[in-house]
Amino acid sequence: MRFHHSIPLLVYLATSSKADLCIKGAFKLTLEEECSVETLKDAYEELYNNEVLKDDSCSNTVEEDLAEILGTADLDAGVQALCAGADLGNTIPFEEISHENPDDLFTKTYFDGGTYWNEEVQTTLETGQNTKVLQDDAAKVNRFYESEASYGVVEWPDHLSNFELDKCEINAAMCCWPQDRQAGDNNGNCNQRYDNRCKDKDPADNTDLCLVNMNRAPGSVPVGSDGIIVHENDDGDGEGAIHCHGFAWSNNGNHASNRYKANNLFYVSMYDHMTQRGYVRNIHGSPMCACLEQMPVVTRSDCTQIDVEETFEISVDTNGKASAKLTSNDIDFNACQGKNNNNNDLEAYVARLVDEGHITKKQQESLEGIIVGNDNCPRAQERYLAAAGIVRGISTDKYDIVYEFPEVMTDEFVHGLCVAGASQAAASSSYDELTYDAVSDFRAGVKAFGDRDYTYGGVLDTVCADGIFLKPSRHKEIDRFTSITIGANPSSGATVTVCAIVEGDGRGNNRRDGGWINELAEKYRFSVTSHDNSDSELRYKLSNKRGVAMALLCKELPEMPTVSPTPRPTGPPVTISGAPEVTFTFPATATKRFIHGISVQGASSVKASVVRKKKFPYYVMPFGTGPIRAWGNRNYNIEGQDTTPYTTGATYLKPHKHKKIDRGTVIEVVMEREGNGAMVLCAFVEPGSQNGNWPQSLAKLGWTDHGTSYDEFYWKEGHKKHPWHLLCMPM
Repeated sequence: MRFHHSIPLLVYLATSSKADLCIKGAFKLTLEEECSVETLKDAYEELYNNEVLKDDSCSNTVEEDLAEILGTADLDAGVQALCAGADLGNTIPFEEISHENPDDLFTKTYFDGGTYWNEEVQTTLETGQNTKVLQDDAAKVNRFYESEASYGVVEWPDHLSNFELDKCEINAAMCCWPQDRQAGDNNGNCNQRYDNRCKDKDPADNTDLCLVNMNRAPGSVPVGSDGIIVHENDDGDGEGAIHCHGFAWSNNGNHASNRYKANNLFYVSMYDHMTQRGYVRNIHGSPMCACLEQMPVVTRSDCTQIDVEETFEISVDTNGKASAKLTSNDIDFNACQGKNNNNNDLEAYVARLVDEGHITKKQQESLEGIIVGNDNCPRAQERYLAAAGIVRGISTDKYDIVYEFPEVMTDEFVHGLCVAGASQAAASSSYDELTYDAVSDFRAGVKAFGDRDYTYGGVLDTVCADGIFLKPSRHKEIDRFTSITIGANPSSGATVTVCAIVEGDGRGNNRRDGGWINELAEKYRFSVTSHDNSDSELRYKLSNKRGVAMALLCKELPEMPTVSPTPRPTGPPVTISGAPEVTFTFPATATKRFIHGISVQGASSVKASVVRKKKFPYYVMPFGTGPIRAWGNRNYNIEGQDTTPYTTGATYLKPHKHKKIDRGTVIEVVMEREGNGAMVLCAFVEPGSQNGNWPQSLAKLGWTDHGTSYDEFYWKEGHKKHPWHLLCMPM
């Protein structure tokens, strides 16, 4: 039986009172089951309806009295604030569950997949004595479940890197186990006899492991670990059996899922899965349990929710000031009740929390990037690899310009690709059965698809004429969510024109256009050329038949900026030269690695290129005021560009590469001035050994070195902020 104590309704009379309230004196209210407006009203009405306690001259309603007590007419917000700040009594540090010494590293090591709880397997000695018995070694876990875990408040282990709340933005945590160490519990395939039937045994398989990003949990993997481990197949052909189980909590600190999230962490990790099922160890490259952001990418996860009955005591003093205290609780741990009756599923439970207003849509979208859904491992692998600069079949070392199209969003997709102004071009996809052949001198009569005899007509009057046509191997049977990447080298100059040829009239209402007409035109500023029902329009056809019209979506890459005139900087005065176009060649980089960005203020057009050493592209875009992606091959963002007078309103030249830039690389920027205004070129580098030696070499050329004085200007890696060393020069 669980220990449960409650306090009955108590009323205290005093000699003084707050004149605005109908109840005189100090008093206490008991809220049963939960802390809410409804339970507060019910408790207060018992006093309000008591003729002895109520002031006869008072005309307030119950709601008006409660508004006085809570200090706000918004009773919901007032109750939430009151109970969120409730005195929870003697909370329990998490370390006390697992080890007698709270300063011991046992708990941290356990959550990373270590300690004898995870690493040992029961053994029978020659004497017949059993050793390393999990139920004996972790007996404290079972005792804690029967006591404090079910009626206390456990403290969240925020001091452990696995569970730092400021990095736990999704409001979810998860454990994943690859091993079963305990027999006789009807879970996993660890069986008697232990010595030869319970080594490297599997848990019940409930998910597919897609990949592990070893950069995610620096506090849990060996120092220097880097890279992505991709698991392409499932079960015996891939990662083997994996079992994942998690939980999520509300943004509302007064919600039970939030208040008892540490209780849930204990239950999921130590009790329900370790002592009751024997599930142990971590997946290589990741912790065993952590906030979701640090965990492997998987297709699904089981889920436990907290259900609790609480009793709160609300004390109101003679001045009408209210305070709250948690006096009892009774916790049950149950399978999550998810959206659309999809239970015991973490993704579905979070969808329910979104519908109920407990978690934001943005948090849900972040979760869906880690729990990706059944059969979606290939898609997730391609996206993560692309974000790391690894694109199937397209090498940024081979091609100066690399562009990844949005995912295909229709069940059938009819398309082709072409590149104008390129000496070389190629394309690849995440769908193994979709490949591309490069055809030079694109013109009428060229075969449209590898598996059909259709040919193109109407090519002559398009930008694709005489360009490189990238012929898809398939006509229409292309999987939804396929990602397609194109690479090209300009034949002259620094730009090419990339075009997508998709079935439809250009209005975005065709079920076989991949969703590209709307996506590319509206979000990525591709120009759309639609058909006009003439015989000369772009079509694919068989023999002399009229054929099927195709829309053309084109864009010049790297993209040139479309920015409004830039205001004159408020910094030091600049010198305005008379030339409309200015070229600046940066000194050769002098460090093994180089982290940088470039901006130009007051330019109508600008472009950058590598003129010596291994080439990579720069993408041109307005800097804006919000976070902007820093590099083409990383998901890190730049923030605070509007906090310096030299980058505010500027155009950003985004390097494709984050840091793997050869020593001796020479970069050239060509700028065209906006009218007769000032034009300022800035370079920002990471302080230290990856700065290319630009602070020294540019200072010798007369550049102003602002150092790291603009501390709100930085690039962000997760929650870690990296300041920029800023150098600028009027052009």
